[in-house]
Amino acid sequence: MTAYITITRDSSLRSMGVLYDVKIDGAVVPELRALDVATPDARRLLAGELEEVGPHEVVMWKPRWSAFHRTRLHDYLSGLGVSTIVVAGCNFPNCPRATIYDSSAHDYRVLVPSDAVSGDHRDASGRAGRDRRPARQHGHHHRRTGPAAGQVGARQGRVHPTEQVEALRTAAATAPVDTAIVRYADAQHGFHCDDRPAVLNAESAADAWRR
Repeated sequence: MTAYITITRDSSLRSMGVLYDVKIDGAVVPELRALDVATPDARRLLAGELEEVGPHEVVMWKPRWSAFHRTRLHDYLSGLGVSTIVVAGCNFPNCPRATIYDSSAHDYRVLVPSDAVSGDHRDASGRAGRDRRPARQHGHHHRRTGPAAGQVGARQGRVHPTEQVEALRTAAATAPVDTAIVRYADAQHGFHCDDRPAVLNAESAADAWRR
């Protein structure tokens, strides 16, 4: 991704950083540390504002996986006359894929560089773009017939508020199968993802995978 950012800077192309986990105290967002950009105002981001962090570089916050969901992104891009979007980031089954679908729904041309998107689950032919994990891992089976577990980082803030986690725990307790909802006190959003060293929590991840 760093290489692609360098290309956009050298070519004076417009670059958009989309953040999912923003701290209200204004702390430096881990993913921005390596990009040599100005620190955005967390409160402005959470209010839906777009923050200029460098020449032709803008940062925004999104409340869900897709960069278009309840954000000003489409209006912003339309105002600039943008017709093509290059999607990069992690992890493909989540944020990139949702953004790709919504980009197409807004009639943008979409490019996805295979070496700048993690978790693309290539098939035997080397083609990317399709998540090849079993459907049951995506919740496509509406009825659980076996044990279920959920692991949440306690420091995820707006991504998974404490009250939502506790509500899930209460609902899960009524299921006819064994369930376990675990909160890791020192873990952030994406704490189990090897592709995000800034938030990876090896100890919590190891315990979560063991479960």
